Amino acid sequence: MLWRKRRILRPPNTVLARKTLPWEKSLRDLLRGECGKGWTCLNKRGKIQVQIIFDDGARTALTTDLIWEGSNSVVFIALCKQLQHLMVNQQLGLAEAYKLIDRTAIKTNKSNDLDWKNVIDKYKKSRIKTKIITENTWEKNQQLRMTRCLEVLEASPRPISGKELLEKIIDKYPTPAGKTGRRRQVQDVAALLRFAVNDCGAPTRWWPPEKDKLSELIGVKTDSEKPYPIKPEQLIRLLASIDDPLMKNAISFMACFGLRGVEVGNIQTSGEFLYCSYRKKTAKLPKGTKPRNIVGLDPAGLEGLSNQLLAKLKKEGNKCLPIGCRLKEGAGLTIGDFLKDHPMWRKLVKETAESPKTKGFGNTLVPYSLRHSYSYRASENYGFSDRIAAANMGHSLKTHNEHYGEWFDNEDLKSALEKVKVIQKRTA
Repeated sequence: MLWRKRRILRPPNTVLARKTLPWEKSLRDLLRGECGKGWTCLNKRGKIQVQIIFDDGARTALTTDLIWEGSNSVVFIALCKQLQHLMVNQQLGLAEAYKLIDRTAIKTNKSNDLDWKNVIDKYKKSRIKTKIITENTWEKNQQLRMTRCLEVLEASPRPISGKELLEKIIDKYPTPAGKTGRRRQVQDVAALLRFAVNDCGAPTRWWPPEKDKLSELIGVKTDSEKPYPIKPEQLIRLLASIDDPLMKNAISFMACFGLRGVEVGNIQTSGEFLYCSYRKKTAKLPKGTKPRNIVGLDPAGLEGLSNQLLAKLKKEGNKCLPIGCRLKEGAGLTIGDFLKDHPMWRKLVKETAESPKTKGFGNTLVPYSLRHSYSYRASENYGFSDRIAAANMGHSLKTHNEHYGEWFDNEDLKSALEKVKVIQKRTA
């Protein structure tokens, strides 16, 4: 006889078991520590229920007026200690003891009573302790976003949910849709909100929207600014105008080896290569990108510069760089601050902005343009494949093509086709 596999139906209104949140475990541990191992608590239809299991296995339970939220933990523990005192000293049952307590004096958290400043402090310590970020990265990037978040939380009228908080932050600190600043602001606050609910017991209404809804808040770039690689003649003029030899070295390293600003503080020589130990952390790569060896590519008119830089670095170590660039994560800010106020750089920025956009290039000169120029030379002047260029620059092939794919037009495709025809003819 053939047996048909029966489908097991879950009764309506049955709630699937969920993972215990960190704050819930902490509350139970604290309760056992204060009142004894037989004491515990449960979520009973959104209220805190206290349970006592006696030595003989008997048990009693009572649902309090307190909402099941981590912000009520201190009040609940104090309540349980009062209950225990009455039960022991007056030989009362749990329900009888509860009747004797002045419940009007029990403050129930119902709205924005959560200490958000304390939540942010805990979040910061957690991120640094688990080495997701460093203290310096927090101060440089996330502190501003958390300050903005706190300002919106304390403003009137106050937001009452995670979604409303994110919307108010976007309104108060507008950034173009899809831009990096807006994306990071939304993602960082969303991570804070998850921590608040999971670890600090914030009400579930503070849970941020799911991924697709977050994407809607971040938005899509309408007119994406294409990368602009600094031209060789521009780089020559810039370097010639810099009196500080150490800063000139730092900027030259970015251009000749395609470094991110922050990476200048994480370099050393490795034979004929430059070795970069920096690990760029992303959501997909929480441990960071792999350290890498990099081939130097000299800009036109600056032949031999890469080898000169390697020789200086080998002989002097990071003393050939400005003091600010010798820090693990301070180089990017140091270089950026220097260029921002440098007369020649400002002149080049203006000239670039006034020039027309051509062949997939933007017309905005930024410090990252030094790195962009490496990618352009790798393909146009040195014939590197995208895979090799991406490996030298320390990002994925997908990222490389997304950022630099638009530089190549139909003329490049025609050239590639001609090369294919030559090879096919030779091998026929």
